[in-house]
Amino acid sequence: MSWQAALEYWAEQAGCAELNFDKSSQFARVWTYSVVYALVMTIGITVPFRWCSREKAAIKIHAEPDDDPEEGIDPATPHTVKTNKTTNTYKTYNVEASDPTPNLEEARKHLVHSSATQNHKWMSPLCTPTYRLSEVGGTGTELYFRTLRNMAFIFAYMAGITGPLVAFCWLGNFGPDTGQFLLKTTIGNLGEYADADIIDPIKRVVRLGCEGMPLKDLTGIFGWLDFSAVLVFLVYLIWARFWQIPRMAEADDMEQVTPKDYAVVIESLPAQIPDQAQYEQKLTEHLLERLRYTRGRRPSPWALPEPTVEEMVLVRDYKGRLHELTERAKLEISVGIAKAYAKGKESKKVDKLQKQLEKLEEKLGAKLDGEELLPVVRAYVILNNTE
Repeated sequence: MSWQAALEYWAEQAGCAELNFDKSSQFARVWTYSVVYALVMTIGITVPFRWCSREKAAIKIHAEPDDDPEEGIDPATPHTVKTNKTTNTYKTYNVEASDPTPNLEEARKHLVHSSATQNHKWMSPLCTPTYRLSEVGGTGTELYFRTLRNMAFIFAYMAGITGPLVAFCWLGNFGPDTGQFLLKTTIGNLGEYADADIIDPIKRVVRLGCEGMPLKDLTGIFGWLDFSAVLVFLVYLIWARFWQIPRMAEADDMEQVTPKDYAVVIESLPAQIPDQAQYEQKLTEHLLERLRYTRGRRPSPWALPEPTVEEMVLVRDYKGRLHELTERAKLEISVGIAKAYAKGKESKKVDKLQKQLEKLEEKLGAKLDGEELLPVVRAYVILNNTE
């Protein structure tokens, strides 16, 4: 094996007198084409998207309608509300629930109402903005298709960054000729082939025409290109995980009105008070007092209704009795099954389960105070306003 023999072999395969390792015009041409390809790939998909994008703020602020839908608006008439994104049309219609007769016309109306339609027309799969998808399938659907779109962009950018590696692999012949097109684009095809009897494959060269370059001079560059492509992907994942998803979740929470918006969970309550039987009433009075005080310190730009506690549930300490009652029910079932298998005969398993059941019954025999006198652990409260 010798370096000179390999050079002569490669020059003969290329039809050249010798390989030139001083000139690099062919290599510069490939690098130039690769850079142009990367720029075209990046600009070609980014500029049109940003140019045509009409996305605005994620939080949609709905203007209040002139009339209350429950006070005079015909539910059969589509109601239009202006938002900061677009004009949304909400379709409603009358349904005669008292008539059980199958109604094909009402079924068609329901199909239009419950499908991905706008103004009684199917929404286009190509022209529908991603933010409109949340109106059809919720924020999860919108986030799913946004992720698919963003991944397409990221993969295009990664293809642009690693374009030179694909180009040099395509121009190599080290891989076996299996007739597969994609094989020529892999690193297994990088460099010039030579028999192992002539030179160690690790020392092979990359040849373009009559110009050559040792493979080790290019692999370092290709490694950094791969690192850059992976870095772009990781940056996107970090951005999506710690910015995009939380922002959309917050926007969805702001748009949707749910019982959670009116609910309060109160922890670290005193377990006992002097008037334990009136715990719920005392806590209600305390909450209303604190709400009025807080509102007085932070005046609202609009009139707020008088705060009231619509519902309150106190979580009390039953001293493990609920768990023990569940265990007793399970033991009773186990005793019944064991007796059925024993068929009236003596059984150690039945005796063992009976003793466990009797011990648990004895423990449960200790009487508890009335529920209103039990210690309080926490409280769940529903208010009449979110402010």
